[in-house]
Amino acid sequence: MDWKRITILLFLPAVLFQSCGGSELAPEERDVTLDRPLLEWRPALRADIPGFYVSRGIEGEAAASVLSMEYIFQEDGSYTGAALVLDENGRPSFQTLSGTWRLEEGRLVLDDSEPAEVSVAGDHLRLTAPTGTVILVRGPLT
Repeated sequence: MDWKRITILLFLPAVLFQSCGGSELAPEERDVTLDRPLLEWRPALRADIPGFYVSRGIEGEAAASVLSMEYIFQEDGSYTGAALVLDENGRPSFQTLSGTWRLEEGRLVLDDSEPAEVSVAGDHLRLTAPTGTVILVRGPLT
């Protein structure tokens, strides 16, 4: 499996839910309240990109095999990344990638790959490609 291709074409880990227990809720008790602020997305500017990011959510085709991602985008246009992916036998392994990035007309281009739409909301970076979306959160490099 080519992690670079998966990363560029899509992005994001699967969230698996496991049922637990044998009680049943009435329909009015089934609502879920998320304690998360609504993010107001805007197109990313070049100055928004540099930093260290960790994936917060992955949707689309890549979610079946990409469990998590981390990226460091440098101001000089270089980047490095790592992804925890499942191989063809379902075993997890880390794969790394380094190269150059650039912003073209609101799209993030890694090396010479297909671009991904990029938007920001506070410390969140959203990358969207035809095969899915990844939400990354900026954090300290520790």
